[in-house]
Amino acid sequence: MKIEQATPAQREAITTDAEDVVALAGPGSGKTATLVARIARLFESGVPPSEIAVMTFTNAAARELAERIDAALSADPRPCRENPEAPALGFIGTLHAFALRMLKEHGAAGGYGDRIALISPESATDLLASKAKTLGCKSSMKHLLQIKAEGPRKDRLYDLNDLVVRSYLDDMRTAGIVDYDGLLMEFERLLQDEAFSYEIGKRFSFLFVDEVQDSAPIDWRIYHSLPMRWRFYVGDPDQAIYSFRGGRVDEMIEHAKQRGTLVIKLQENFRSREEICTAAQWLIEHNRSRLEKRTTSVRGAGGTVETWGPFENEGEEIAHVARTIKRLEEPNALDRPEAPWPFSVAVLGRTNAIIDGFRRQLPSLGVPVVETKRNKLPTDWMCARSFMELRVDPDNDALAFFYAIARQERDGVAPKLARERAHAWRKAAAAKGISLNSEALHFTPIRNPQNAIEALTAEGASRESRAIIAEKFRELPKGSSMLDLVLALSDVREYVSEEQGEGVHVLTIHAAKGREFDVVFLVGFEDEAIPGRAAKGDFPQDGIEEERRLAYVAITRARRELHISGTKTRSSEWSGVQPRHPSRFLAEIGP
Repeated sequence: MKIEQATPAQREAITTDAEDVVALAGPGSGKTATLVARIARLFESGVPPSEIAVMTFTNAAARELAERIDAALSADPRPCRENPEAPALGFIGTLHAFALRMLKEHGAAGGYGDRIALISPESATDLLASKAKTLGCKSSMKHLLQIKAEGPRKDRLYDLNDLVVRSYLDDMRTAGIVDYDGLLMEFERLLQDEAFSYEIGKRFSFLFVDEVQDSAPIDWRIYHSLPMRWRFYVGDPDQAIYSFRGGRVDEMIEHAKQRGTLVIKLQENFRSREEICTAAQWLIEHNRSRLEKRTTSVRGAGGTVETWGPFENEGEEIAHVARTIKRLEEPNALDRPEAPWPFSVAVLGRTNAIIDGFRRQLPSLGVPVVETKRNKLPTDWMCARSFMELRVDPDNDALAFFYAIARQERDGVAPKLARERAHAWRKAAAAKGISLNSEALHFTPIRNPQNAIEALTAEGASRESRAIIAEKFRELPKGSSMLDLVLALSDVREYVSEEQGEGVHVLTIHAAKGREFDVVFLVGFEDEAIPGRAAKGDFPQDGIEEERRLAYVAITRARRELHISGTKTRSSEWSGVQPRHPSRFLAEIGP
């Protein structure tokens, strides 16, 4: 984005010299372009790229942002970097990845440094269970994991549960290993060390945080503890929909209200027509806990917001959606020459239970659907991931022990026997004063992630496991390390989803976040779904407000047409046919 093309608010966000900035970036407001332009301006003003750290919510977002920064720099005739092949910034990636890199580069005083390695969540839980057994603690693993997540308390020094967790964490530090869930807690702890914090401050002067509305309390505590002088937070509290992952929008709202924080409102929407923006604005203004801003369309009038039903049942709803989509194929049906058919069309619903019927039935009604294929993780996934963890530091006995178990189990050895053998190898290695790797495995470290992926073939990893790991590597920003890849693998979920083919996108609202479509069908818009549980009257105010934000996100996915529908009854394989009522949010979408 050239500065002369920017709106006044974008121009202020790009050029301000304020040290603490919160950019409230509404849907379709060009926040990424603004962020890239601000970073490019810093380069132009002589700021070394190595002094800039950018935190993103996902690895995929980091890679996209890094590519856009590279593109912006390549368009500038003035060379900004001595080595164009090097990463554009000092850091770009997730907060977890930043924490891991800082522990590796500056964490020697805290027991980490070059020897740091990452262990899987399952292996970490195994170690915690072993520690509890050793100390005679009979508490549930759920309770111990909760203490671990919160951190042992100083006022409970003699509590056995806290003692177990404290001893477990000490053992992890001694071994130089961290797990995904404990990584930020260790980073926060070390940031209280002046020498550690000083090293980070000496290296980085500028902090950027994207999608900051989804940050958890510990994330905010880390942001506040980081020593960067200039901070730029960008996000939209009206689109905070990840409380189930720990996100707390109140943190962003409180920070924006602090004295000395410059708040810039990016309110112009370059995506949606005026009618859609207006409906979204009417809805979100019913939330009490928000920062005042508006969503105004740059594209002007000409859109559609239409409410259907309620239909008698989901079969009628699906049939009506199918007929409407098929009419879109007719020549000049929408009379919009700027986007001839095929339009991008999405069917969005609150839950998979609602949208699964559309996935199944639309194709039989003549409407092709983009297939969302959900693959279970391969049976050898634990072994393949453990192999990658081990190749960072083969002589780490904790990593070698769990890999030895995983490989034997993959090859058909019973779990109990696999563990006994691994224990025997570790005991034999200790007697000789060597590592378990030197005794039984004989691996060397691998520094290049691509080489490690290639080594998976010789290791006997399945094609499916290799494909998942290769895909996770492709999502990482350029210049990522083995540790970065292992960290990304720690967050792989139980299922791996992928889209195949062409047609209508059928998605949950959460899955549609960050995407946009010409025409959106918002289905199952009922009180029992959005807001869910509302019919029982047990939704707290903050829960209602997040549900309203979720509806706001769904509405603002639409560029030109929004069709909202619901039913009088909906069937469930668990509870049969149940009555439904129109969502209370319908009354809030109109004036």
